[in-house]
Amino acid sequence: FDWYRKAAALDDAEGMRLLGFLHLYGRGTAQDDAAAFTSFQKSVDAGNKGALTALGWMHERGRGTPEDGSLALELYGKGAEMGVSGCMYNLGALYESGKFTKKDMQVAREWYEKAAAAGDVESLEKPAKWHQEGSQDQASFEVPLGLCFPIVGCIQLGTWDAGKTFSSETVKKDPDEALRLLHRAYQLSVGEKKEELRRQLGILAEERPINDAQFSAQVAE
Repeated sequence: FDWYRKAAALDDAEGMRLLGFLHLYGRGTAQDDAAAFTSFQKSVDAGNKGALTALGWMHERGRGTPEDGSLALELYGKGAEMGVSGCMYNLGALYESGKFTKKDMQVAREWYEKAAAAGDVESLEKPAKWHQEGSQDQASFEVPLGLCFPIVGCIQLGTWDAGKTFSSETVKKDPDEALRLLHRAYQLSVGEKKEELRRQLGILAEERPINDAQFSAQVAE
């Protein structure tokens, strides 16, 4: 905590962003939404586009500042234009739930796919699950948040409560499409995530072989 505070005091924009997460989750200091919001705001003001996701989320959830859906959408939109995958993902989540905007599953999927193309490959798993399961009840989901360091690796700070997913009754159950989306995520992923998706693809392919020899061969790669 002290090193991030010192970095922030030296106007290091990334130090400000990381300091914000420590305040948000009470790591190395008391939990303080207001201090977290201030750190994220300063990071954005200092030109750190990566802090737009966190700042938008604070406005979306009313954490450390009054809830402001319009500003959250504006910040996510700005970050998305700058290639920030977290902002793209959060836009997808808002269109999926209909929070602060008209619910639109097609637009939600487009944002998830853009987030995946920008590096957040797990975004493709959401629409894949829609098509795999079809109609289902609403369920909560959480996104893990952490910090990564050279050599020592990553530590989890907590989870980002993404709220309620949509009731997927408007999404047609389509195992073939679920396979295709997971395969795309597999192609974009690396390391342990790639192996995890390979296993998922194998299970789905066994449960429902699809009428596409070329695609079946790709899944088997």
